Amino acid sequence: MRRIVSVTLVMLAPALALGQDKSKKEPGPVAEIKIDRKDPVTYDKDIDPMLYKRCITCHSGSVKESRLDLSNYEGLVKGGKRGSAVTPGKAETSLFYKVISRNHKPFMPPRGEGDPVTPQELALVKLWIDQGAKAPTGMKEAVKIVVDAPPPEVHPTRALAVSPDKSTIAASRGNQIHIYDAGSGKHIRSLIDAEIKSPSGKKVEAAHLSLSSR
Repeated sequence: MRRIVSVTLVMLAPALALGQDKSKKEPGPVAEIKIDRKDPVTYDKDIDPMLYKRCITCHSGSVKESRLDLSNYEGLVKGGKRGSAVTPGKAETSLFYKVISRNHKPFMPPRGEGDPVTPQELALVKLWIDQGAKAPTGMKEAVKIVVDAPPPEVHPTRALAVSPDKSTIAASRGNQIHIYDAGSGKHIRSLIDAEIKSPSGKKVEAAHLSLSSR
């Protein structure tokens, strides 16, 4: 009986492999659409956010796949090891446009490393290049980071401290600080900052706001 089962599995293996390959099929070309846009497409507001969302992981910092830096306008226009990525006024012949539209290899992003651009994003890139691929008009605005209280279910232990007499233990869990009896493990009390509030002004029952262990 075991031999029959083994033979059956061996016979099914090629079919299963084909099924897996089919599920990993390379996405086809991105649909090309036209957008009704009265104002010019700008690098600052339209292109840079898309690059940050889609490309920055593999094309910035110390990574720079294919020596292509997409963290700034200069890097995009300069291109990488395959040469110039953008030809101002000519989207159809610009390498960057061709690879993200998935009409020219290497397709970007590679299979399994993210979703292709949307037709809307592709149309914006095309229009921006056809309009001259103009440089950003000002300084890039830094993203404002707002620290808020973590969700209730997020409470990792970030730090532990033992009292000098080894009778109690303080545990920083998420934005909570709890005091326990070292011998029995029984919870004694929690430390609360009565003045702490979230950015929206809501009172937070915690020792501090973020996940830090201070």
